[in-house]
Amino acid sequence: MSMSNHRRLGVLYGSCHTPLHRPRVCFLLSLLLTLFPHTARTQDDDFVWFRCDACSATFFQINRTLTARFGERRMRSPGTLQTYDFIEALEDICENTFTKKDFGVKQFEGRKYLFGPGVPDHIPGKGFGQMGMGDYDKRLAAYCRMFVEDIGGEEELMKVYLRAGQINKTALCRHECSSEASGTGSTFKVQSIFDNDDDDNDDC
Repeated sequence: MSMSNHRRLGVLYGSCHTPLHRPRVCFLLSLLLTLFPHTARTQDDDFVWFRCDACSATFFQINRTLTARFGERRMRSPGTLQTYDFIEALEDICENTFTKKDFGVKQFEGRKYLFGPGVPDHIPGKGFGQMGMGDYDKRLAAYCRMFVEDIGGEEELMKVYLRAGQINKTALCRHECSSEASGTGSTFKVQSIFDNDDDDNDDC
């Protein structure tokens, strides 16, 4: 993709902040800008650990929500959880749980770090945090969808949940959290969900 096309995408995405934006189009633009973040240099370029944090936040939110919605049903009647209920829950999680009320940005020495539910603190006791600045919430929502697809989609994730009774974010995000590389590039590799039976369980 040429740099001129990159810039056009950035300009188009800017229109998503107006009352005339179209949600579906804006989501597709958000996805493209996440895959090719050099389309438009923004304040988000200073993030570190963003890919790791997005992965951790994604599977933490998924695990917490699934446990709240289906945990008791899974234990009492294991065969009653329907695929369409599970898929609907995942769509709701990616669409609605990554808000600026719950997630924010901490800055320290010119670098930015995400904070919020399920996100590890890479600089404990340092930096100052704020909420509401930038488009990190849209990027998180886009990453959520991509990580779900990367491990095989909703039905594959459902198999893991039914078998293990939880979604282990530490095991799933081992590769993504192996370095501080930010949310750049288009290569995604989530740790195989079938290699994690011996990993410690995460808290919900």
